[in-house]
Amino acid sequence: MIDPLVFAALRQEISAAEEQREHAILCSRQIIHLSKQIIYALHRHHEVGDLVTEMRQYFLSLPSFADSHVHVAAQEYVEALTYVAFVCQQSLPSFQELGVRAEDYVAGLCDLSGELVRRAVSCATAGDISSVETLFSFVSSLYAELLQLSVRGDLRKKIDMVRWNLQKLEDLLFSLRHR
Repeated sequence: MIDPLVFAALRQEISAAEEQREHAILCSRQIIHLSKQIIYALHRHHEVGDLVTEMRQYFLSLPSFADSHVHVAAQEYVEALTYVAFVCQQSLPSFQELGVRAEDYVAGLCDLSGELVRRAVSCATAGDISSVETLFSFVSSLYAELLQLSVRGDLRKKIDMVRWNLQKLEDLLFSLRHR
């Protein structure tokens, strides 16, 4: 009645899936860690090329299945790489260029807005009002595009966070212009 070969194959498949899941968790942790290092280094005007390369390698080795660890890592990946592109090339790579799902891209862009507020504060401290204006304009344009998306739940909350970050930038600009 019970075929031991079927159960041997079942054990093998479940074991392989668990190994893949563990690999995804480890890669996700590394991506999140490297993302934070990249952003921290950029805020301090340090070189990030090696960190970006390492993070991309981990991202490319992620399994393609849907898991919350993978999505969080993808969002951090987007946040870090879009911040690098914004700071170094004044550009914004697309979700296709980054190889991520649209939802993870949007969430990462929302998180990017917080880093841009930090950058604006740093620029304001250095007396660089022009850069603060550029950052405000970019986040304003980003928010206008995000408002056109039909989303719910956590993604809606993240987009609302962009609105709050835009308000912070507006307040910062107001205070800089009225000194």
